[in-house]
Amino acid sequence: MAGVARERGIVALASRLAEGGRDLIRQELQGAGLTDILPCHGDILHVCMAQPGLGITEIARQCGRSKSTVSAMVDKLCGLGYLSKEADADDPRAARVVPTRRSIAAGAALQAISARLNERLGAGMSEAELDALESLLGRAVRNLRP
Repeated sequence: MAGVARERGIVALASRLAEGGRDLIRQELQGAGLTDILPCHGDILHVCMAQPGLGITEIARQCGRSKSTVSAMVDKLCGLGYLSKEADADDPRAARVVPTRRSIAAGAALQAISARLNERLGAGMSEAELDALESLLGRAVRNLRP
């Protein structure tokens, strides 16, 4: 493991990257009139709109968040009218999460925000560099998980 003993600024850089991304998303949401959505809601909405009817556990798995965090965010988005819960036909104790008309109406704006974020993030980088960055960040995140 060459170079591991040397102090690195990777976590600090990753934190600045995340902060910059959140700031850009907040500005874009504000500009689109979506002032009640937070940047952290984006991955939940994306998964629920791409695959309507998933349960909380599967949404959590796909978003890489805890079930309790996703449950709280889904409840918030239900309260705001972006998602709704429907009873699971196979398990009456479980619920399936589906997008509402409100989230579908916001879908184009959310996709445009995502595209602008990716465009800004990748400015001056080749596809190969972006692929490598994504791969290495993913591996680093996995390394820090318990």
